[in-house]
Amino acid sequence: MLVKESPADKEEKHFLDSAGAIQALLQSFPGIDRLYQPLELIGSGSFSAVFKALDVRHASFQQTTPDSNNGKRYRTRLQTGQQYVAIKQVYAFAAPWRIYNELEVLQDIRNTGVKQVLSIVTAIRHFDQILIVLPFIQHAEFRDYFDCYPLRNIACYLRDLLLACHAIHTLGIVHRDIKPGNYCWNPYINQGVLVDFGLAQYEDMIDEGIPACGCLNEQVALLTTHDIEEQRSRMRPVGELKNDRRRSKRGERGGTRGFRAPEVLLRCSRQSTAIDVWSTGIILLCFLCQRMPFFCAEDDLVAFVELCNVFGTEEMSHCATVHGCLLDINLPGVPVHRYAWQHLVKSLLGMPSLEPGAYPWLEEGDDILLQQAFDFLDKALELDPFHRHTAGELLEHPFLQCVYLS
Repeated sequence: MLVKESPADKEEKHFLDSAGAIQALLQSFPGIDRLYQPLELIGSGSFSAVFKALDVRHASFQQTTPDSNNGKRYRTRLQTGQQYVAIKQVYAFAAPWRIYNELEVLQDIRNTGVKQVLSIVTAIRHFDQILIVLPFIQHAEFRDYFDCYPLRNIACYLRDLLLACHAIHTLGIVHRDIKPGNYCWNPYINQGVLVDFGLAQYEDMIDEGIPACGCLNEQVALLTTHDIEEQRSRMRPVGELKNDRRRSKRGERGGTRGFRAPEVLLRCSRQSTAIDVWSTGIILLCFLCQRMPFFCAEDDLVAFVELCNVFGTEEMSHCATVHGCLLDINLPGVPVHRYAWQHLVKSLLGMPSLEPGAYPWLEEGDDILLQQAFDFLDKALELDPFHRHTAGELLEHPFLQCVYLS
């Protein structure tokens, strides 16, 4: 018999987990409490844990002059005026190149001056232990507001997120893990900050040492539906070759399930900043359909079938072919043609029509704004990454212009 955990039990478990993690941190970094006093474990993952901490020396840095060395180093902290920081403890088994890459990215984006992107305060090393000190960002959990957020506030959310994406994309940086959990949004002041650059990469380094994808071939990209069907007719019966000597397809797969673009699932070697734009579109889909996550497949193959259920096998088949793959699917119920966004949202919400007042996010006078949101989805969730709108282009989209008009 399963017993549901009460809120009090959850709170006690979190307290015990926090206490144990803080104790481990203090043991790993002797003397760290003279600089920062860990208060609470606020997040953890495969390669790191994040703590909220008190900056013990905050008062002394308030007197730092802007032109001094420490002034440049602690500029972000002084601007926030807060005495709290976030400390990211990178586990010792994390690959050194991954740690170096994250620090390099954080250092590069510190000088952008864009408030929607998290800046680094400093980093500390003790033997094989690394601490990354970051500003503490006050925010709310996505699940606490996403299913009742007004459409105009959703536009504010996406505007700030795309400003962050545009800033790092201008530097040639791909975040690779855009999702609500990595975007600290404060719904009370309508401001957000993009965080966690642990998977970020420089765009020109993504395909190093990886065989070229079929999308590099212009002739493949121009294949028609007839060409694809002709290739499929020549396919052998489904099976598995013994002693298959063909090189398996390789490509970056980093990211969170449900938010990865089709070119990531197809292991394209030519991944770009377009994968961040795709993830942004998925977040809007979560808002409109009131589902988080929207896609939740455990593996890439099932994730691709999930996309087929939304975009239809016809378009997904062409998408696969562009990246040097052939899609042959005969599962019952999978549509050939894509769903219209309006039909998809209505069916998932279980309502015959989208009328103002029927949903928390749809208010009087939002009819045109809703159509603009659907058009935004078309641009952000374009299957072909080479035709997908960029973050800069989407910032000019009519759906986001209501932010400046309100």
